[in-house]
Order: sequence, then structure tokens, then C-alpha cells
Amino acid sequence: MKVKTLFFFAAMSGVALISAACDDDSSSNNNNGTCGNGTLDPGEDCDGDIIPETATCAILVSGTDGTVSCTAECTIDTSACTEPECGNGIMEAGEECDQDDFGGNTCEDEGFGGGTLGCTTDCQLVTTECTELCINEMWEDCNTAGGTTECCGANGFAGTCDSLYEMCLQTCDEGGDCGWGLQCIDNSYMPGECFYQFCGHGDMAGFIGTPSDVNAACDLGDGRTGYCVPLWRQIDDTGLCQEVGTLANNAACVSDDDVMIDGDTTITADSQCQGRCLTPRDDAGNQTSENGNCFDYCDPNDSLAGEDTCPTDWNCLSLGSIDLEPTIDGSENSNVLFREADQGLCVPMVAEANAIIDEPIVMCDLITGLQIKNGTSPCAEGETCQLNGFGNLLGVCAPSTEADAIDAVCDSESDEETCSAGSFCYIRNFMALDMYDALINDSDPGTLDWACVKVCDASAAEPDCGGLMTDDATPVAYECVSASRIFTQNHEQHSYSYTVNGTVYTDTEESESALGLCVPPAPQAK
Repeated sequence: MKVKTLFFFAAMSGVALISAACDDDSSSNNNNGTCGNGTLDPGEDCDGDIIPETATCAILVSGTDGTVSCTAECTIDTSACTEPECGNGIMEAGEECDQDDFGGNTCEDEGFGGGTLGCTTDCQLVTTECTELCINEMWEDCNTAGGTTECCGANGFAGTCDSLYEMCLQTCDEGGDCGWGLQCIDNSYMPGECFYQFCGHGDMAGFIGTPSDVNAACDLGDGRTGYCVPLWRQIDDTGLCQEVGTLANNAACVSDDDVMIDGDTTITADSQCQGRCLTPRDDAGNQTSENGNCFDYCDPNDSLAGEDTCPTDWNCLSLGSIDLEPTIDGSENSNVLFREADQGLCVPMVAEANAIIDEPIVMCDLITGLQIKNGTSPCAEGETCQLNGFGNLLGVCAPSTEADAIDAVCDSESDEETCSAGSFCYIRNFMALDMYDALINDSDPGTLDWACVKVCDASAAEPDCGGLMTDDATPVAYECVSASRIFTQNHEQHSYSYTVNGTVYTDTEESESALGLCVPPAPQAK
């Protein structure tokens, strides 16, 4: 019985194997019944949601987009693959973009530092509004060996780290590429770089820019005009060709301290002053409004010569003086005791002419005491011509309570001038004092003898001190000493020496102030 049973099972197993072989249908993708089990088995193109990454419309049907699917027989269905339609707002195969659809890409993905991608009508990518991948913005310090990513560009042009100033500047082909106030400089120092154009006849004029008089019109090229605004010291005879607009003196203007318009290609001349736009300030000098008024530029020296160019009821305010700051931020000030450049700005002579300067400012000649604008009238009643800095002989009419005689003792603490016209309360005996050491080292100069000091023209061939004499046993005539020598060492012509690359250079004050003081001469050595 046992033997027969074993034989029976063996016979049945053979029948089962034959039966299985007969059921195999090579025409289907059933693969032993595995299709539909959610696993990609041998012989299957897909299985339910399991579709190979390489099975896409773009790969299987060239030039199409869409989504493939899997059939019940585990084969790929491409019936939903469609040709791309540019302009439908959907980025499809063969398109770099479609309207606002960039497939999630950004300027950064395209290798830029930032900005906004654009798309053409034929679905091609535009990167002109992308910003260059960079480290430093325009005008920031940079490393000249930093490479192409060191400096950002501007106005569609690349940036470069200028080797002279070691700051980031925009490259350019012509002046119009650089925007407001800048010129495309192209020389051995700055090859094709946007920078300011210097003017005047000093050393910088031969370096960059076109020689032209300071406090006069200058040319920025490309049909752009400017005004040569003086810089630094009077001896430098150098200015900055500041581009000017068409807004007239006293016109309303807008200026924001936090926004730099230099280099901006969207700025137009009809939005800018032909001089400077001044805005309201608080006592600390902080801007309180962006809305201001235009003030024309002017030349203080022309004004003194009777050629004031300011409009009617306006006159030229001198902004220059003598630099009396021994240090700047703790460092030695190389410009100390040099006369600052003679800058000028037209200001109103009548009250409430505008919101910026609501009180009248009337300029006068310190020698004659007469108003500058008409040249024949003295200051108003109750006023005398007083100092307006040590730069030149251009003074300002201001209240005077008394009329102490020249050489009389005066009150240096008074809020108003007490000396007669043609003089002002100052140090009568400064020639006998060490004013240089007092200024530079903050030392005690000694006893200050305050008196009504007569003003004289130090630039004249024979300055007039009105016969003033010392009051000692042997009277000596007073000297007319330039204000430029009040604080100099031994009251001599000031010089400053410095070393560059092992070479010693010396600057000498050859533009001393015409403002002179009639004072007793320095004591003679015994």
C-alpha cells in the first residue's frame, strides 16, 4: 500500500508540471500573474504607480511634454504626451520658460547673484535683469586680485576692482553708460571705468578730466554740462565737475540723503537743480524732509570783484575758511592751516525767500563795509560788516550793538560785534604768542590781548593799517598779517612735508587769505 501511494503522488506531480507548461502565454505581460502587485518585476515596463524615472514624455516621445501612465498590462501609456504650446503660461518640454513660469528656476540657479528672470515671446530665458554673482557692491572696498566675482556690476555692465582706488567701479564704453554725474574714464589708470571727472588746473586735472576754471562751467561730454565745484584746498586748484540740471534757483527740488543718484541712468536734468538742492535739517544736521529748494553755485572771488552772478535779491555766500582741525578721527590732518577752496552758494538777501533759509543773509566787503550786491550801500542800520570765516574778505552784515574804536579793548564773549565798521574783536597781540603750539598741542598760548583789530587787504602791494602805531617808547607801525599766518609756526608761510615711496614732497601755502589783520609786529629778539 505504501509503495502504491508513493507512485501515485509521483505520477500526479508530473501531470502538474505538464499542466503548468501548457498554461504559459508569452503574448501577455502577466509574468506569472505578478502584474498589478505594485512591484516592478522582470518583463514589466511599469506596475501601477511604479514607473521608471526614464519613462517620461520627453524621453519616449521626442519634443513632447505631459505625464505617462501605466496600463493594466504593465506597459507604458504615452497617450497623454502633447506637443508644447509656447505662451500658455506653462513651461513645457523644449521651452526655457513660458511667461512667468520658469520651472522653479531663479537667477541664482543660472549662476547669477540675484535679480529677476525674464522670458521672451518664443519662450527663451532672459537674464539681463539678473545681477552679477559678486561680493562687493559699487563704491565698496575690494581686492584687486579677487577675480570676476569681486565686484558687482551696474546699468547692465560688469563691475571691476579699480587698481588705483581699490574700490568697485562700473565698466563702460562711453559716458552715457555711467549714469548721472559720472564719466567713462579711459586712460592707463582707469581703462573704461565710470568715475567722477575732475576739473580745474591742478595736478588732478592732468590725471583725470578736462582742465577748466574752478567755479565755472565744465563739460562732462555726451551733451552733459556741469559746474566745477572746488575741492580740498585753494592751492590744489582742483574741482569736481558736478553734473547740473535745469531747475532754476529757488525752485522746489527733492534730495534724499539715503539715495545716491550718481551713477543712476534714470535721473534726468529736468529733475535736478542747476546748483545744489538743500533740504531742511535739525540742529544735529539730520535731514528732516526730502523736499527742499535749489541754490545756485557762485564764485566768491567774482562777487568780491563786483561781479556777483546770483539772481536779484540773492548774493554769493562764501563757504571757505582756514582748516583749523589738527586731527581727523585721531589721525594727523595734513590739511591743517591750509586755506580751504573758495566755494560759493547763492543765498537770499530778503526774509522768508524759502523754507531752507528764511532769514536774510547780506554779504559785504570787510574793507569798505559796503554791501556786495550794490557796492554803494552800507549794512542796514544796527549792523556792521563782520567776519564770515578766514577764507577771504567777503563778510556778512550782522547786528552790532556798539561802535568801539579801532584798537580799543573789546569783549570777546559778546554775542554781537561791538567794534566799529572795518574792524572786529580779535587777538591784538597774537604775533607775540605761540599760537601754533596752542592749536597743535592744545597748550596755553599765554595772555590774550583782545581789541578791535582793523581789517586790511593782505594781498595788496601796500596794505593800509591806517597809521596805527605801537604805544611803547619807540612806536612802530602795525603790520598787515594774513589770517593764514595767525596760527602758523612763528607766523610764517605754512608748509607740510610728507613721504611717498621714499620720496619727500612738500606742500606750501601759496594761496594765503587776503583777509589781513593790522596788529603790532612780533617782538624783536634781543
